[in-house]
Amino acid sequence: MAHWYIRPRATCLPWAANTAYSAGDRCVCTRAYATVGRRRYVYECTIAGTSHAATQPAWPTSGTIADGGVTWTTRSPTTWANATIFLDYIMSLTSNVWTAGDTFWIDSTAVITITDGLLAIGEGTYNPGNAKIPTRIISTDDLDTEPPVTYAPGATLKSIANVELRSNGLHLWGLDLHAGTGASSGTPSIYAANLDTYATGNLSRFHDCNLFLDYAVANCSFRTGNGAQNYGPADTTLRNTTVTFTHAGQYLRLGIGYTDWLGGAILGTPPTNLFAGAGPAQMCAARIEAVDLDLETGNLFWAPNFGTAPIHVTRCLLNSAVALHGGTPPTLGALPFIIEDCYVDAPPTRATSASYLATLTPETTFVRDGGFEHLGAPTSWKVVTTAENNAGGFSAPEVLLANDITDTELNARVQILIDSATPLTTADVWIELSSLDTADSPLATLHTTQPTPPFTGVALEQSDLTWDTTGMANPQPCALVATFTPGQPGEIAARVVIAKPSATIYIDPVLTLYLGDDPAPQPDPIPDFPFIMTTAADGITPMAGLTITATVSIDGADFVAAANSPTEVANGLYKIALADEDLAGDWIILRLTADDAVTQHITLQP
Repeated sequence: MAHWYIRPRATCLPWAANTAYSAGDRCVCTRAYATVGRRRYVYECTIAGTSHAATQPAWPTSGTIADGGVTWTTRSPTTWANATIFLDYIMSLTSNVWTAGDTFWIDSTAVITITDGLLAIGEGTYNPGNAKIPTRIISTDDLDTEPPVTYAPGATLKSIANVELRSNGLHLWGLDLHAGTGASSGTPSIYAANLDTYATGNLSRFHDCNLFLDYAVANCSFRTGNGAQNYGPADTTLRNTTVTFTHAGQYLRLGIGYTDWLGGAILGTPPTNLFAGAGPAQMCAARIEAVDLDLETGNLFWAPNFGTAPIHVTRCLLNSAVALHGGTPPTLGALPFIIEDCYVDAPPTRATSASYLATLTPETTFVRDGGFEHLGAPTSWKVVTTAENNAGGFSAPEVLLANDITDTELNARVQILIDSATPLTTADVWIELSSLDTADSPLATLHTTQPTPPFTGVALEQSDLTWDTTGMANPQPCALVATFTPGQPGEIAARVVIAKPSATIYIDPVLTLYLGDDPAPQPDPIPDFPFIMTTAADGITPMAGLTITATVSIDGADFVAAANSPTEVANGLYKIALADEDLAGDWIILRLTADDAVTQHITLQP
């Protein structure tokens, strides 16, 4: 596995005619030189003189060559002293010169500009590297060690045309890649091209890279994956990588394969449509996480190009003006976009989930008394469905509940609220519930109350639980119910599914269990619940000899005195006997206070 070195220097430039060269000067052949294989070599001037007046020599692959009054000696760019000036001079080959696992080191201060063609990293007919044995291109500031031992981002590669990644298993570290620098025509872009059909793993990986579309015209793009079905899928991974646009008509295109983008941002000119293209036949999938997308104020997706491509955007920053999608999808099916836990303004407001069928956001006005709380504030989920919502239904995130009741028929309930004179039915909204029912396997059983199409659903069960409905014309609290018998202890998971178009529904994301119409038995009391009290002086040192006041809040209600008082064990360790009445709820907050000690808040889910 060889190491190759790229470092632009005044003494290493493309060969020039009728030029005086001194001993120790180095050059490379010109980009137009016919024999591609010679481009990887560096030629050192070992006898000074003036080069030929018009024609460069027939560059060798070893030994020396006369050039007018100059004698050149062939060197391989495997040391810093013999570093070449162009990455593509080494990699754009039609013969097996570089191999899987090779590493290319670039001076982090380098700015390499190609003004007479594209920057092709690899060649379409030869692709060393694969997912198991990647080829690496690394920016470094360690110019004294071979190979370097430090990594420093900053090396810049610019092309007047495209930047094409033509190698499988390619990892780029700390590079700034520019497509279209100084261009005057075309749509220069950054993309993978002509990947080897027979490669054992097609993968491009960007670490701490910055990608620039410098030519300010429409349709320039950064394209992940592969663009041709005959070459198969190519995965693309980006870590802490940015993409900078210079025109509103530029975009990101998701090619064939899986795109995994974690960390980074989009910068520059906001595109009209950020993700405006997908692979042929929508043969792509992507997960976009922790990426700053706040620049985008138009459409996140241009729907006609995606169809059924599954795209998951999670924990990203979104601009409050952005639209989920523009245009009409090419199929009758739902676009499988999921936008989840993405901030649209300052916390704690955030878009919890969104898709082509509906959006789900936190709601603090229409909330259930004693229901779910977020950061101490009563909160529900507001689901607004689109006109395209159909029997497929929008699935809200899971609601979980730990359960230790077995072999007993239970009713699971999730509470919802609508503002409508027309009752909802079980064909409009239902819960899909799963529970662990077999002792010899973690396999869960699905329980659902959705009626079998095309039969009409029955009206939802009306609920007598109290919601804040101030301002609603026709508030209807309802309960979604599923009956089941758990076979073993474990988590119960429920998802609310809504298949009613153009509806607004509020969900209290709390799952409760009942025996018939009565609440399921509460867990046993906890006789010796341990905790530690620390001094307020440093918040760390355990504090003995305290008189502690214990209060509890049940399901968000006011704090009341606990049934029993804490007692000391030793050395700042205490215990309290929690009685049935202390645990009579879905969520319990135990507050422990004492003079000169840090107040403890402990949350329990009995």
